[in-house]
Order: sequence, then structure tokens, then C-alpha cells
Amino acid sequence: MATASEIKITEAYIGLLGRAPDPLGLDYWVGEYDKKVAAGGNADVILKKIMNDFTLSDEWDAGLGANVTKTTVDGVTTLSYTKTQGDAVVTGIYDNLFERSAPSAAEVKYWSDQLQDGTVTASEMAVLVILGAGDTGTDHDVLGYKTEAATYYVETIATSDYNDAQAKTAVDAVQGPVTLAASQLATDAIATGEGTTKTLTTGTDEIVMTGGDDVITGTSDTMATADSVADKSTSDNDSLTLTADGDVTFGTV
Repeated sequence: MATASEIKITEAYIGLLGRAPDPLGLDYWVGEYDKKVAAGGNADVILKKIMNDFTLSDEWDAGLGANVTKTTVDGVTTLSYTKTQGDAVVTGIYDNLFERSAPSAAEVKYWSDQLQDGTVTASEMAVLVILGAGDTGTDHDVLGYKTEAATYYVETIATSDYNDAQAKTAVDAVQGPVTLAASQLATDAIATGEGTTKTLTTGTDEIVMTGGDDVITGTSDTMATADSVADKSTSDNDSLTLTADGDVTFGTV
């Protein structure tokens, strides 16, 4: 079970980088956080400084940080945002944390304006948005499910098997008990190398394949245009077998 410190750092990874932590990174940042809090530092300030370090990484620059304009003069780098850039960072952080790709216009304006005028940095904003989710409500619940999915991934996957793409998949689209269970199933498949076996039905099938070797079977009667079979993994060996006497109408595969 994750400690309070591990949850805080995990939320930071989710909000700014959109992924579960890597085990070594989690251990390092939790150690830094706990050490500085034990020395009498303000927990929120320490967390903001750690999250600011995230925004100094190449990974941030390649993701949401691509929306930041960096200007370096005499060795001093300053950050600035246009309205479009600020809006994109706000929307991205809300989507990462709460699966809200379209936060309200008021939320976007409030935070984007502060990014543009330098009142807050992206890392400070992320901390404040997380705190603003409070202890109840939809945002709080969704972030809780995402954090649980991320924690399960970190605790289940061997350090040597970690990769960023799978860490992103572990939290992407998680927003409730059903999607959490799907994430955990996918994590189990990665850890064991074993996928799942599913059979298409005559109803509408929406199958999300795991990181293991999945087997999907069906017939011309059970594959329909409304069906979808999705797989974000590119390192496994899946199979889709359909038995038919005539033409097959495919769904989205």
C-alpha cells in the first residue's frame, strides 16, 4: 500500500508527465520529499520544488512543456506563454489528472491567465489544482483511481521491465472502478507475459487488449461494424481469428 508521500509524488508524475512513476524515480523523489519535510520544511513548498524539477526534464519539454517558450539571455532562462500555449498546458494537466480534456472555460482562463502573467508556474499550478480537488467529488475520485492504477503498476512491474509507454497506458483513461480493473489486468499481463482470451458476442463488443499475448476469436455473426478491438501495446503477439463461410463485416480493429 502506498504511503502518503508516495501518493503525493505519484500524483505529480500523473499531473505533469501523464504517467505512472518509474520505480527508481519514485524512490528518489519520495526520499527527497520525506527528508526535507522531516527537517522542518513546508510540505507544499517542497512538493512544488520537486514538481518544478520535473518541468526541467527533457520528458516535460517533449510533452506539455512543448507549449512553453524558453528564452535564454546571458545564461538566464525565462519562461513565457502565449494564450494558446497557456490554454494547452492547463487543458493537458486537467486531462492528465482528472480525465477532463475539456475543463470549463472559467478554469482554463483562470489558470492560463496566471501562467501568462507569471503569477504561477506549471508545477505550482499542478499542486494547487490537485489540492483544489479536495477530499470529495468527481475530480478527487478520478485522481484516486488513477493513483491506484499507477501504484499497482509500480508495485507489480519489475524495475527492469519498466518503460514510459506502458506507464502512460497504466493511467490513461482510468476514471472509475471498471477502467481501474482494466488497467490492473493489463499490468498483470505485462508482468506475467500472459494475455487474455476473449470471444466476440452478438452484442456490441469493446475490447481493450492487454500488454500480453491476447487471443480474440469470433465468427461472421459476432463481428460487427459497431465492435472495436484496441491494443496500445506494440511489443506483444496478439491474434484475432474469425470463422466465416462468407464475407465478414469488420468493426474497428
